[in-house]
Amino acid sequence: MSSLNQSTWRRTFAPLSISDLRLFFSGQAVSLIGTWLQSTAQALLVYRISGGRSVPVAITACCTALPLILLGAPLGSLTSHISRRRVVIATQVAELLLAAVLGMLVHTRTATLTSVYVLAFLLGCTESIYFPAVQGLLRELAGSTHIRSAVGLNAVISNIARFTGPTLAGLLIGSFGISVAFFANSLSFLAVIASLLLIPDAEQISTTQQERWSLLKTARLLIGDTRLLGIFAAIALMNVFGQACYALIPALKAGDARATGMLLGAAGLGSLVSALGVMPFFQSFQRPGLLLSGVLLWMGSALALTASLHTLPLQLLSMWALGLSTTVLFVTTLGLLQTIPPVPAHGALFGLFSASFYGSQPVAALGLAYLADRGSTSRTIQGSAAVEIVGSLLLLLLPHWRSWNLSGSRDSPVSRHEAPSGT
Repeated sequence: MSSLNQSTWRRTFAPLSISDLRLFFSGQAVSLIGTWLQSTAQALLVYRISGGRSVPVAITACCTALPLILLGAPLGSLTSHISRRRVVIATQVAELLLAAVLGMLVHTRTATLTSVYVLAFLLGCTESIYFPAVQGLLRELAGSTHIRSAVGLNAVISNIARFTGPTLAGLLIGSFGISVAFFANSLSFLAVIASLLLIPDAEQISTTQQERWSLLKTARLLIGDTRLLGIFAAIALMNVFGQACYALIPALKAGDARATGMLLGAAGLGSLVSALGVMPFFQSFQRPGLLLSGVLLWMGSALALTASLHTLPLQLLSMWALGLSTTVLFVTTLGLLQTIPPVPAHGALFGLFSASFYGSQPVAALGLAYLADRGSTSRTIQGSAAVEIVGSLLLLLLPHWRSWNLSGSRDSPVSRHEAPSGT
């Protein structure tokens, strides 16, 4: 292995030298597998009890997204001033109970669309607090020196779960029924709760964190920085016109549990390969605007190809290729948000990130499902992919976006009227 490769890998796994971070990641690994078990099972459950329609699947996702959109930024701002560890523990206990309730309803054959919608909404309420808090906790544990590498490692764990969860869900549901997936997810939260209880709480909130940033001040920061605007535009393209199409996968395969699990698992495997073999080498890439636009173009092309193919093996290959892009987009955008804006603004921006990344996707999926139910699922996916491709090309037309160079603009806000320094 060359010295450059060795240096890259050492930098990638350096956060694991921190014992509290190792505990955090170990709990996350188990819990995230359970999360993907439930996500896959819930989509199949709604698809089946609704009589094979895509719109109810998208409505369920929207019920989770609505609190993220409405509460993400305000609640995220509040997490900058309280113990993030305690907040994360509380939200994980709540999600454990919600998963157990849904599993019991399915097991007793009393689950209805209404009950699933209500539980999905309550899950969204907890997630609107959880995501900003857990991102802040991650920064506390990793420190400013290791935070970008820690974000990358967290993505590795997430993508292992993303590959394992849907694939395992397809096997479990096909063999034992849907309720098993919800009970397994409920039990998985015990791992992350236990790991967090072993991590000592911070004695006090730092002086920097105590500085209160209003939502108006955060909005002014966002509007005045072309880098942040471009990051959120890339997030929107990725989710509204890219990952929102994942909700149509059950319809694309006519509700087949094993095929659905395999396709989502293939995307997860691609993301895992990207996290382990691709993303470490992009951590030091100095042109994030060019990187994000190029990866968006790749993602849109792979998505269009998936909808155009008609055999499962070829679709699995294209979904794997699609998965290669999602990790780069997620880690790059979130890593930049961890380092560019001032620390007091992180809570609100993480909340806005969760609203944009997790909240916008289900809302867009609802619109796509409406079109799919009244036309063709494959054509709906192809049209959405085309918009993502065009959007990535439009971003490249912006001089400020193309010329953004980290070595020339590190950690300093950029006015929307001033281009970042170039090389």
